[in-house]
Amino acid sequence: MNFDVFISHASEDKDDFVRELAEKLRLRRIEVWYDEHSLKIGDSLRQSIDLGLSKSRFGIVVLSKDFFNKEWTNWELDGLVQRQLNSKNNLILPIWHNIDKEDILSYSPSLADKIAIKSNIGIEKVVNRIEKVINPKGSTLIVAREYLISNGYNPPIISNDWWLDVLEYPGDTVLQNDYLKFSIPWLGFEPSARGKYIGQNALQMTWRENAIEEEISQLSSPKKIIDFINSQAGLQEICLKQPLKTALFFPQLTIKGMGDFMESKFDELYTQKNFNQKYTCIKEVALRDKNFGNYGATTIASFYFSGDSGGIGPSVCLYDLIDCLIWILSSKSDWLPNNIQKNLFTGLCSWSVWGWNNIRYEGYTNNENTGDFFRFLFNSLDNPKLNISEGAMNDLYTRIQVSIEILNLPESKEQLADKFLSSGAIESWVVSNAKRKTL
Repeated sequence: MNFDVFISHASEDKDDFVRELAEKLRLRRIEVWYDEHSLKIGDSLRQSIDLGLSKSRFGIVVLSKDFFNKEWTNWELDGLVQRQLNSKNNLILPIWHNIDKEDILSYSPSLADKIAIKSNIGIEKVVNRIEKVINPKGSTLIVAREYLISNGYNPPIISNDWWLDVLEYPGDTVLQNDYLKFSIPWLGFEPSARGKYIGQNALQMTWRENAIEEEISQLSSPKKIIDFINSQAGLQEICLKQPLKTALFFPQLTIKGMGDFMESKFDELYTQKNFNQKYTCIKEVALRDKNFGNYGATTIASFYFSGDSGGIGPSVCLYDLIDCLIWILSSKSDWLPNNIQKNLFTGLCSWSVWGWNNIRYEGYTNNENTGDFFRFLFNSLDNPKLNISEGAMNDLYTRIQVSIEILNLPESKEQLADKFLSSGAIESWVVSNAKRKTL
């Protein structure tokens, strides 16, 4: 359903009643199919009215003497009556405009039995009575929809299946990725509280969907992040309320001078004392410190690219760590200050969990060489001077090409492969995993 109501009326009744009725309903945030709003030049009248009839939850029928004399209005009414016969709910909302029961009886005895609204009670009272039917007070989803609209997001009407996605969202993808999953406390079972909770989850769902579509991640430049936040209904507000979560999802904003509206919040976090005297600040804002708060490079890289999970629980990064490693080697990451770029690279290398044995992205499939490079790495634990096989090199080229395409990197796979092979990443992986092997 795309509309709350379809208004069937005679054109003669527009000026003195119908046009104002449609405008008043729209001011109440009721989606109205009304020919002056819904028909464009070139539209087929019959097809457009068919669409309005089929895509509306209710049909308002403005009954008048002019209505009775029109062929189109009678055809529209027939369509509404047919839907009414196939539904258990009352779909037709009749309004008597400058007529009485005797006029209705002579036109349609069945309509005379329906409880109707008389237009002479005043437009505000007419709209109030219609709203009570369409948006009953106390409805949880109505509260949720009002919450979204008040935050600048225009959701579909409550009968749209989009709301099913919203209701399923809180439990969706939790085990796979926690990106842009801010803390939303349960507010209670009362419709007003429950509706607000659903509305907050709906906003969060749209942020995540839009972030994926616009390729927003820890690899995006701070300007792109700020522009994204400002374009999303309610996101800036929750970022300010939950700065620790903001640092988790947008760690690049914690770099001194790159936080925009978050600068003062991150300054406050930086001045907080850490319970562990070994560190000069909490790790969420360690990038503000010239010594990275005395945290090791692995800890910094782990938090930046994976969040608090450290590779164990749900990640907050939308990409595999090998993609992050290739990104750092690319000029695409040159917006990072040089010392932070080097520290993140060192941390990823010493973390040594960037190996791959499959390609998980949609549109990319494994081939006969997939996993050969990972096997080369493990064989290097026993033979550090082992030469890279042709299959392993093909695997490396293939995987780098995937990174280039999904991250829009400007270099060729050969250029990035040369940087990778000379960067010391392989040697760091072997040394780190050899130490684990001896434990």
